[in-house]
Amino acid sequence: MAKKKVAEKDQDINKEVDEEEVEDAPSAGTKKTVERDDLVPIGRFNEKNEEAKKLRVENDQLKAEKKAAIDKQLIEQEEWKELSDRRGEELVQANAKAEKVDDMAEAIEQTLAAQMEQIPEELHSMIPDELSALQKLQHIARNKEKFSKSKPYSIGAGKRGSEGNKDVVLSPEQKKMAKNLGVKEEDYAKQVNKE
Repeated sequence: MAKKKVAEKDQDINKEVDEEEVEDAPSAGTKKTVERDDLVPIGRFNEKNEEAKKLRVENDQLKAEKKAAIDKQLIEQEEWKELSDRRGEELVQANAKAEKVDDMAEAIEQTLAAQMEQIPEELHSMIPDELSALQKLQHIARNKEKFSKSKPYSIGAGKRGSEGNKDVVLSPEQKKMAKNLGVKEEDYAKQVNKE
């Protein structure tokens, strides 16, 4: 834009010089010497020359400012791009963690369902509904003895002397002990009955 102004001013100066040369040109057959100062007044020339220099300087400044603005914009865009890339990486990591959390939540729900099946139906009301699945599992673990079916222990009622009841019912701990020893439950029961 500034270049056009400079070019237009240069054309105006050249046009003025040409018009003055035509007016001051000697007619055919006459010899008249024309001095260059008479054609273009030096003050006017200097004035136009200074204006052209100022316009060139302004044009150069505008170009420099425009280049700086473009460079700044590109720098800012690169920062946004880098920031966007970082956020994208964080989002990928967050999605991976969310998937793990979902898997864990599903596993906790399945474990809770299995635990609830082992608890008698009439005791389900002892587990608060407002607790999360994890809190319910923790509550069950803390109160396991309250939620298990209580089996009456054999106190030997009806036993006579050494004869006693031939069918001994083993407690869960006794069954576990027999399994750990590698003995059949019936053999273990016989041994317990002898004692």
